[in-house]
This record gives sequence, C-alpha cells and structure tokens, in this order.
Amino acid sequence: MTPILTLLICLGTLPKPTLWAEPDSVITQGSPMTLRCQGSLETQEYRLYREEKTAPWITRIPQELVKKGQFPIPSTTWEHAGRYRCIYGNHTAGRSEPSDPLELVVTAYRKPTLSALPSPVVASGGNVTLQCDSRVALDGFILCKEGEDEHPQRLNSQPHTRGSSRAIFSVGPVSPSRRWSYRCYGYDSRSPYVWSLPSDLLELLVPGGEIHSIAWSSLSLRAGGEESRLRAAPGGMMLDAEGPGGEGRVCGEKPSLSVQPGPVVAPGEKLTLQCGSDAGYNRFALYKEWGRDFLQRPGRQPQAGLSQANFPLGPVSRSYGGQYRCSGAHNLSSEWSAPSDPLDILIAGEEPSGFSQGPTLCTGPAGGAKMVMAGTRCGGPKGERDRQRQAMGREGETQRKQTERLRVPERGLGGISSEQGGAAPHPSFPSPGQIRARPFLSVQPGSTVASGENVTLLCQSQGWMHTFLLTKEGAADPPLRLKSKRQSHKYQAEFPISPVTSAHAGTYRCYGSLSSNPYLLTHPSDPLELVVSGEGPDPVLSELKGSAQALLPAELWNNNEGGE
Repeated sequence: MTPILTLLICLGTLPKPTLWAEPDSVITQGSPMTLRCQGSLETQEYRLYREEKTAPWITRIPQELVKKGQFPIPSTTWEHAGRYRCIYGNHTAGRSEPSDPLELVVTAYRKPTLSALPSPVVASGGNVTLQCDSRVALDGFILCKEGEDEHPQRLNSQPHTRGSSRAIFSVGPVSPSRRWSYRCYGYDSRSPYVWSLPSDLLELLVPGGEIHSIAWSSLSLRAGGEESRLRAAPGGMMLDAEGPGGEGRVCGEKPSLSVQPGPVVAPGEKLTLQCGSDAGYNRFALYKEWGRDFLQRPGRQPQAGLSQANFPLGPVSRSYGGQYRCSGAHNLSSEWSAPSDPLDILIAGEEPSGFSQGPTLCTGPAGGAKMVMAGTRCGGPKGERDRQRQAMGREGETQRKQTERLRVPERGLGGISSEQGGAAPHPSFPSPGQIRARPFLSVQPGSTVASGENVTLLCQSQGWMHTFLLTKEGAADPPLRLKSKRQSHKYQAEFPISPVTSAHAGTYRCYGSLSSNPYLLTHPSDPLELVVSGEGPDPVLSELKGSAQALLPAELWNNNEGGE
C-alpha cells in the first residue's frame, strides 16, 4: 500500500462504503466482472486497493469509471484474485473508513467430485458425511451451502493416493423444512484465493415424517348448503380442505410407488417406476436404499386431483436390484413428503455368488469322479479351491454341514439319475442341483382343478436356496416369498391356494435367492399354467398371503441359515 493511500485511510472520518462484486465474488477464470464501491455522500473520489499485494490492473481503469465507483475486469485471471477494500471522500468532508473486505476468488482448477455417504437421502434429524475428491493435489477444501449465507466450512486435505486429494465434511442434523444443497471447491494454500471450479451441485433429500402438533387456524366456508373448513399452518401454507364427514390430509402424506411391467426383470430389460399422489405435488424424487444418488422429475396431472411422475430405468443390471421409495414436494416448498411404502426390484437370471452355470465332471486315474465348478480345471491347485470356499462364507458352511451325500438330479430335472457316496461338495463346487441355477415348479394334485378345491404350488431345488419366490404372470401384487425347507435331499417351499377360484387361473413361475443378496434371483422355473374350471368368487392373488408366511427382503439380510 502506498504511503499516500495509507494516510488517506488513517484520516478517514466518513462512514465506510459498501463494496460488492457483480455478478459474484467467486468468478470463473476468463469471465468478465465488476467491483463496485458506493459511499453515502456525493462522492468526488473513490479508491480501490488489494491487501498485502498491490493490484496494477486498478491503475489502468479509466477515471470516468473510477469516479462512479466502478472497477471492471473484462477477463478475470488468477492475478485478479485477492482481498479488496475501498474508500471514498471529497475535498470538504475528508475520507471515509475502509469498507468491509471483499474476497475475490477466481476458479481455475479442475472441478472436484462431491458425494454423500452413505446416501444423499437422510432421515430427519440425522447427520451425513459429504466427501469432496479432487484428481489434483490440493491443500484444502471448502464446502458451500447454496442459497444461504452460512459461513463455508474449510478443511485441510487428507492424505490420499498420489496426485489426488480429499476432504470429509460432516453435515447435520438435517430437517425437512430447509433445502440442503452443496458444492465444494479445492485450493492451493500458496494461492488461497484461486480455487478449483465448483463441483456439481449435490442436493440432500430429507423426507418428511409425521406431524405431531400444529397450531391450526381455520376459515369456515359455505357452499351448496354445506360447510367446509380451510385449514392453514403457521406461515400460510395450506394443508388441506376438510368437508362434512371427511378428515383433512396434511401436505406431507406419502405418495404411492408402482412399477411396470413388473418388479421381477431380467438383465438388459427396461422398467418404469411411477410415483403418484392425490396431494397435488409438483415434483417427485425416486431413491434406492443405500443408493448414491436420487432422481427428480416434475409431476404431471393425467387426471384432476392426481399428480404423478414416471422414472424409466434400464437396461437393468444386477446393481439395479434393491428397495426403492419415492417422495413428493410442492414447488413453493423445500419440504419433501414422507416416503412411499418400499418397492422391491428383483433381478432374475443374474447369477448371484454361489450359483453355478453348470459343473464339470472330472475323472481320476482310479476311475473315480467328482464335480467341480464351470471354469475350474480338474485337479486345480488347493489355493484356488480355498479362495472359492472363503468367498461363499457362512452359506457354504451351512450347506456343507447339512448335506451328507452327493445326489445327481433325477431324470426330469435336467440330469441323469445316479448317486455317489462321499462327502458333499462345497457350494463353490456346486451340487448338481445347482445346474443352470433354475428351480422346478410343480402343482399338487394337478394343473387342472375345479373351483373351490385346494391346490399347492411346490417350488424345489437340488441346490441350497434360502428363499423361494412365486410370481403370477400379469399380477400387480409383489412376488410371494417363503423361506426354504429341506426335505428328501431337496430344498423347497409350498405355496397353498385355498380355496381355488377363477381368479387364480394363470401362468406361474418360481425363483430362488440366497440370503447374501435377496434382490438377485435365479433364472425362473419353467412356466406352470393353472387351469380352473367352474365359476367362483373373484378374489386377488393376495389371498395367498393369508395362508403363507411371507418374508420381507430386509429380514433376509439378517438370517443366513437355511431351514430344515
């Protein structure tokens, strides 16, 4: 700072001016911007200066602009970055105090990546970790919340792989009444006002919950001889209209989530999840449990009083399997509704760990034989076998203890009828019942039955399965799940239908799954058509749920043992 400028500042007697940047104080390299200084009197003179280091570019600005307090930069570079103040004055009133400092930040480095761990969907009152990663070796990171003047969080970078850097921020507790949108930047401590480009915007989704207490105000209206009440919450947000004999609904009511063509899909196929509500939501969000992101779509109104959004997914792979929910929101509100009931998406035919594509029959010098996994060489090294055993974990141990003999599948199940004594192979060296990883579906007493009779659909597998699922072609209900039971050297589940009606007629298939990932299914069984003769009542497939104990996928994660 020059001695004359120092003297002017020290002699300041006028109120300090206001210094701001247009369009913003964080500007991308190469973009135009202007610093503006405004005093409280008829000013004859403005001065702009940078702390710690002089700024030669200021002296090149035309005086007619300087007298107006305008300091334009046609093309911003890293040399313009720094901490600035300004003063003003005239010959009669003297000089002002310096303005508050303005930090001019120039973004130039490659943008980092911002992610939420474990998921950007956070329960109300919860905390979340935001991780900022850069492929450039930087000393520090800054986390900024969009739309609010909160002080940014700054952290030094953590040791990471060579040539990259990272910082981990903690955010929370969060609430559904505010927006939680963030960007992060990285910087080098040698040039603290030269940052990276901003990361892509990361928005957290905080679904609403039950509203336990609201101070209501009511307005009575009369129309058509009947009285209704408009109810409003504090702040003027209308929640609902209540009429005679009807209960009002809060705006946070959960939407419904459905899927077309169905929840069971094969790899490569496409599906559409539809989130809908009669609460008048203008936008919807779809998210997967433990997912790294969520999707947002504007709502549309296919009919009066109903809004919905479609979320096309696919071509699907095994990573699409899981539990999905959706929430809705109004355009003028930052609050999301309570989440919908969960919807399970199941991937069939994508072999989970432990399912075989077909074993190999190996013969020894003494004429003995053994089964090994497809792709495994006969007499392979023991280390390879050990690694395969370890990969199966607890499920493999359960299978090894339960099975005493190796049984080749009977004719009709895709194999040759024979039996061989000896210890059972580990599931990594699968039993022949795991050939093609496809269960077998049968019906007792037969596939043609009179209305009113009882039938049982039996899903069986030679190889170990934790759970069996039964689907009906064209049914809107989710698949039925039953834990497998071991009987006569097979694993099976019985799905009774009692009594049978015309609504039960149709084509059925069954699948198997392991507890290690209940959203990955085997290939389907061959289809079985159930023919019902005679007239009967018109129930839905969900009657089955009254006679079979269904398992939720979440329970399968906590139960890794097969049934006896």
